[in-house]
Amino acid sequence: MDGAVKGLQGWIDCFEKTKLSGVVRGAGADQLGAIRNLPSVLQEAYEMEKSV
Repeated sequence: MDGAVKGLQGWIDCFEKTKLSGVVRGAGADQLGAIRNLPSVLQEAYEMEKSV
């Protein structure tokens, strides 16, 4: 995942008024609906959304 985040950061850096505010890693959400089994990841995403 670190490589994907690094690639995303490189793309975001191309735009002057943008920034990567954070990353939520949903490891284990590899099938449709699987994220429902990761409530801590959903909570982390919810909390991050409130801060951006």
